[in-house]
Order: sequence, then structure tokens, then C-alpha cells
Amino acid sequence: MITAASAITAAGEHLHADTWGPVTAGERAARWGHRGGVLELSGPAGLIDSIERSLFSVGVVSNRIDTGDEVFLLHPSLLETITRLDVQSGLLALVLNANEGSTLIARIDDQEVSLDAYEPMQAISAVHRLLHDTGIFIPSEKAGL
Repeated sequence: MITAASAITAAGEHLHADTWGPVTAGERAARWGHRGGVLELSGPAGLIDSIERSLFSVGVVSNRIDTGDEVFLLHPSLLETITRLDVQSGLLALVLNANEGSTLIARIDDQEVSLDAYEPMQAISAVHRLLHDTGIFIPSEKAGL
């Protein structure tokens, strides 16, 4: 009777040794269609919500981080730690600063776009383009799909 499964063969070798190691960043990117990164958004809360929803609808795996949360005032290095871990895990960290302005600012690394918050569809499209331009969104042919 078989009572347990083992990844070790009778000769002591790992069965499918290449499939038992840690998941790589490339494997995560291939699965999700994007690599880990940090998207900073500053602007009206409703537009930020719409951008997050648009990313969710195309399958982006993200973590929403509100910089106005009191925990970041109490622990200033926490934001850097969370975003670093998100990127290492292949997530898109959405670092949000909601305000009542008429401009949305979207930034990834050293690339920044300033957008009219009263043109939500154009702003959403511009954020998606920024994700493509910075290499966070990856074409399926590059992901090996």
C-alpha cells in the first residue's frame, strides 16, 4: 500500500529536480504577464481606484499601499521594505497618495507622467503605456507563452 508521495527516487535523486526549486522572477512574470515593480500614483482617489481596477481587470497582481496610513509615519523605513518585498515577489506595488488635485502623477523609477484627472480614460491608458514603456508589462512572446 502507498502511504506517501516522495520526490526522491530509489537511487536518491530528486524526481523533476528542476521543478522543485524556488519559483523564479521569470516564472512569475511569465505566469502574470508582468514583472515586479513600483507604480507611484498621486491624484484624486476616484481616479486612483479606477486605475487599480483597470490593472486588476487585465490580470495584474498588485499590492495597494496608501502612503497616508499612520503606520508609515511611525515606521519610516516600512514603505521601502514593503515595496522591496513586493518587487522581489513579482507583485506590482501601487504606492498611493490620494489628494483632491486636478492632476494625476504616475511614476515608475525615473519615468513620470503628469495627466489631466478630468480625462480618466486617457489617464488610465497613459498609465498602462507607462507600464509597457518601463518593461513592467511584458509581451506574451517575451514571457515564453
